[in-house]
Amino acid sequence: MSLLDVLRSGIKTAHDITKPLQATVQFSHCLGTDAFGKPTYAPAVPLTAIVEWEQKVIASQSGIVVSSRITVLFLDVAALAAATAGEGITTKDKIVLPGGETGSIVGIEGFLDALTGEPVTATAYLE
Repeated sequence: MSLLDVLRSGIKTAHDITKPLQATVQFSHCLGTDAFGKPTYAPAVPLTAIVEWEQKVIASQSGIVVSSRITVLFLDVAALAAATAGEGITTKDKIVLPGGETGSIVGIEGFLDALTGEPVTATAYLE
């Protein structure tokens, strides 16, 4: 059993154990821009995630230090892959929390499966 197998198994266990703690968020994947340069989005898809309200400072995708107030951890990466057409989360996507709160995605991180190229987990940081 490889380290990656152990990691996959642990994430599946974490997903199963934390189901009562997971919230349903509405995820809209950015498809591109219209003729006026405004982003266009796929219809919102409900996804489960662990949502943590915690003020923290992170390095954004561009390397600038920014403040994040919400961390959204996706453990069901198969559902996330389906919602993003296999492209994964981008900073242009939208996440709306159950109470209607949202914010710009200022950072993304996770583990990548070296064999498949697919994420094993994905975390989005909202401003």
